[in-house]
Amino acid sequence: MKSFFRVIALFAALASPAHGLQKPSSSAFTPALKVRGGVSAGDAAHFGTLGLNAMVGVPATLAPEKFFEGNFPGDAWPTFWNKCSPEARNQLMIMTRFFGSAVSVVGVLQHFSRGVIDDSVYFSILAGSQIWFALLQFCFAAPISVAPKTNYIYGAINVVIAALAIMARTA
Repeated sequence: MKSFFRVIALFAALASPAHGLQKPSSSAFTPALKVRGGVSAGDAAHFGTLGLNAMVGVPATLAPEKFFEGNFPGDAWPTFWNKCSPEARNQLMIMTRFFGSAVSVVGVLQHFSRGVIDDSVYFSILAGSQIWFALLQFCFAAPISVAPKTNYIYGAINVVIAALAIMARTA
């Protein structure tokens, strides 16, 4: 468990501001920050996270049954669902709606906070949250999931968005 916290501390240090050091006037990463078509790493991180929030939050809030069907390939969801008691099913649907609503609200807050807070702070928060979600997917969800491939896919998306946010922080 100690090494887990060291990994978190390392990622937090990588995503944190330069601790009072002056930022260089030009970054060696600047040419790499423009993705094909003129989209910056910051734009890709921002809109990638918004897209992920919309793809997860809205369906989980409005149609949790369909949300799970889409995230559990083949017979994994019906098999799991049939093992649950009616009380467990109701609780799962309630908690999924709460989760979906929270993710949707975070997406709205994220959309309006960009440009209001300093980019280094904004992209540090974005990178840290995506790293945290990736760790949750890889270390906690996938090992016990009935569909671990889904967790690995979401975790990989989180890693890509985190990398883009870190790149945007250094711009």
